Amino acid sequence: MKFFKSRTSGINKFLMLGAVFMASTPLFLPYIIGGHDTIYQLNRILGIEQSLKNGMFPVRLNAYTFNGYGYADPVFYPPLFMYIPALLHMMGLSFVRAVNVFLILVNAATAFIMYRCSKAMFHSEEIGCMSSVIYTLGIYRLCNLYPRAAYGELLAMVFFPLVLYGFYELLFNDQSRWIYLTLGITGVLQSHIISILLVATLCIGAGICYIRRVAEPKRFWACVKTIVSSILLNLWFIVPLIQYMGTEIDTGSLQRKAEDATVPLAKLVELFSKSSGISPNTYGDLTNVMPISLGITLLCGITVFIIKYLIEENYCERRIFTLFCIGIGLVLFATKIFPWRVLVKFSWFRLFASYIQFPWRTLGLSLCFLAIVSAYTFYQFYKSHDKKRLCMILFAVAVISSQYMIEDFLRNPALVRRETEVNSVIGQNEYLYPGIDREALDNRLTPSEPFISIFEADKKGLSITCSYSMQQMKQGAYIDIPLFYYQGYRAEDEHGEELEISKSETNLVRVLLRDKSGSFLVSFKEPASWRMSECISILAATWLAWEFLLVRKRNYRSKSADEYEH
Repeated sequence: MKFFKSRTSGINKFLMLGAVFMASTPLFLPYIIGGHDTIYQLNRILGIEQSLKNGMFPVRLNAYTFNGYGYADPVFYPPLFMYIPALLHMMGLSFVRAVNVFLILVNAATAFIMYRCSKAMFHSEEIGCMSSVIYTLGIYRLCNLYPRAAYGELLAMVFFPLVLYGFYELLFNDQSRWIYLTLGITGVLQSHIISILLVATLCIGAGICYIRRVAEPKRFWACVKTIVSSILLNLWFIVPLIQYMGTEIDTGSLQRKAEDATVPLAKLVELFSKSSGISPNTYGDLTNVMPISLGITLLCGITVFIIKYLIEENYCERRIFTLFCIGIGLVLFATKIFPWRVLVKFSWFRLFASYIQFPWRTLGLSLCFLAIVSAYTFYQFYKSHDKKRLCMILFAVAVISSQYMIEDFLRNPALVRRETEVNSVIGQNEYLYPGIDREALDNRLTPSEPFISIFEADKKGLSITCSYSMQQMKQGAYIDIPLFYYQGYRAEDEHGEELEISKSETNLVRVLLRDKSGSFLVSFKEPASWRMSECISILAATWLAWEFLLVRKRNYRSKSADEYEH
């Protein structure tokens, strides 16, 4: 398929590799500099590694965070790409190097996918190269990478261009390439739940706007295939997520008053951003506002586009104007210009906005749209001159803009030099049942009665073997196990008979004792519905691979026929 066949000129390869290198300079350090969510993200990686070592696959519970009590963040926060640094560490790389190599790969994937998507949409290697450089060195993307350490959102940005390209093919070009939209949606979903909410909202809105195209029989069935395949391919993650969301597990703490976290317009048009700052909320001034500007290259591209559009008739293609409007609309959504105070009066919008949490999350999508618009604008403005020189000039401007923030970040102290420095107790309370005593995570088994003696207790990952005896038999006696309670835990005695378990007052696994003495094993067993969903996802992946090969074969035959005719 043409999308994967790249004949890139040497200078464009050099510029894109240069953009990846300049975006990755802090990742060549022998330590990790702290960002807002660094400890949380490192906990996710170490949790996946520990669970894999203990034989859990796919990883459903994090065996590292909260002192190894078993944390359900892999069910709620897509873990798929976090397997990469975990496996790199398991294969012998130091922990810091494994994380940094992973993030370098993320930068490279971002540059490559944006290049291939924008080049395929406009049949221009220069537009592809410039889009890639602008996007890779975009201030908001680098903010996610370093000051925020928002690895989930950073990963989602890898696949935003693929979603855009897939949607373009589905509705405006060759609908047989619907698989690209499926891959893009899957990539975003397996990276960041909030980002998939934004992407789904945009796709639904665009589908409504272009309902006539959607209604065309071939495109309609391609849309159906996209929706069905996206669901089936990700069913292994969706089913556990829905089941756990139907319990009393706390997800309400994820909600925020989005209208209180808009970005000041002055911050968006900032030319040179420092890396410091925690929140975009002004609280009277901009002293604590994180780097969240559009950046010089994007501001120049937007300005030139507006000027050329106003003074020249038929300046750009309709699709470019559409991308510009969507990109600017997403920027305005992040500011007070958007009518937040009016719309939050509606309960449905208030609920949606509360789970988006921060309006400035839309800047990632806007960067994707406006990077392509800016690249197209520079290309048209400079098309009568040397295009390679244009790419080099744009690269220099993007580097100057981004390096100011990166170099400021480099001056921050080291946070982690080895995995033993990663604190397992994180500050978040989400994905836990309410009432857990975070101060009592000492890995001790707690019997209900003083006359219950525990002879032996062995904890291996999220499995615990315990031997006990009671001086006297008492109905309702129990032992609380140092594991957070989640659906899926089972207890079996030495005869293989199942023991009753329940949730304790502090939301730990409680094993009800049936005999005066004996032993039991507590372990996590995936429900049958989860295993079934995994099998369905494997079959869906096989089907998509077959569809991909068919499309590639069809395109090859079509190309061969055209060459024969000429």
